Amino acid sequence: MAVEVKSYYARWKPENHTGYIVIYWEGGSKTFPESSFESPQEFQVVVDLLRNEKPIWWDEPTGRLFASGEPVGEGE
Repeated sequence: MAVEVKSYYARWKPENHTGYIVIYWEGGSKTFPESSFESPQEFQVVVDLLRNEKPIWWDEPTGRLFASGEPVGEGE
C-alpha cells in the first residue's frame, strides 16, 4: 500500500559525489543511503520529483517513489 510523502531531507556530499535522501510520511520514514544513487543525475531526478510534484507517494513493496493524483494540464 502506498503512503503519501509529507516531507523529505536531501543531502549532497561534493567531495565524493554522493547523495542521501530521507522521505517522511505520517507515522514512518524511508532512508535512501548514499549508495542508493548510481550517478549525480539520478539523485537530481529524485530531488526534482520531491521538490516539484505533489502529491508524492512511496510504495514499499515495489520500492517505487511516484507522483499521482495531480490534475492533468494544470499549467505549471
